[in-house]
Amino acid sequence: IKIDQLELMNVPEKDIDRFDCKFGDIFFTASSETYDEIAMSSVLLETVDKLTFNGFSKRLRLYDFSKLLPEYARYVLRSRIFRNQVEEKVTGDVRFNASQEMLGSIKMPLPPLPEQQKIAEVLGALDQKIELNRKMNKTLESLAQAVFKKWFIDDANPNWETKKLGDVVRIKYGKNLPTTKLQESGYPVFGGNGQIGFFDKYLYELPQVLVACRGAASGKVNFSLPKSFVTNNSLILEYDNILNYEFLKYFALNADFYSCVSGSAQPQITIESLDGYEIM
Repeated sequence: IKIDQLELMNVPEKDIDRFDCKFGDIFFTASSETYDEIAMSSVLLETVDKLTFNGFSKRLRLYDFSKLLPEYARYVLRSRIFRNQVEEKVTGDVRFNASQEMLGSIKMPLPPLPEQQKIAEVLGALDQKIELNRKMNKTLESLAQAVFKKWFIDDANPNWETKKLGDVVRIKYGKNLPTTKLQESGYPVFGGNGQIGFFDKYLYELPQVLVACRGAASGKVNFSLPKSFVTNNSLILEYDNILNYEFLKYFALNADFYSCVSGSAQPQITIESLDGYEIM
């Protein structure tokens, strides 16, 4: 849990005690319209005064840290070992739910505490390096996006032709892939919220621009990696000689695909609705 991203709210005093959060507490999403988000975990690794959680989460509080270290739980509860069991037991159709009984029935590997500590330290160090690289890349991406916006949107030549997105790219759904078939390694698999696992086959040799098309993530832009599989939770903007990947990428980052979303109970974007989006 990233403390700097939490929000301040007015909470009744009785709820501060009832829904208090302590170091080591583990939280799971209790309900979600997106299958791969249900029972997704977060671990509190800081001490924060008057911190509470809401009804969309379930809290797991350790009796003590003699069997499970919170730093290790951070990783094992996001592992494929844990997620496979969640996906087998989760209930619901349009909206998915995780019960306390279901969470309590899941088994996970518990090595001795020194091994848990070592695993957490190694993975934590890698995460720090990944986060540093991510911040550097984000800065460079922001600069490139700002340049694109100035050249092709703010200062666009009024004589440039405007076309429909469907006239310059092929818009296709990804392929259905049950989450039970996801693997620990292989080719990256991308769903509506980004990478969700791996598979032994890939659909695209080159990276693709993706637009989430089902559930709460509808309209979100993602970018797949080379040799990736894309599920049918995303629409793929297939480019060719008319548009190259880099131009399409920065166009998508500046686009408002959320305006193409329809439906309230189950938000979605169709090929037809995205096809008419204007591009200059």
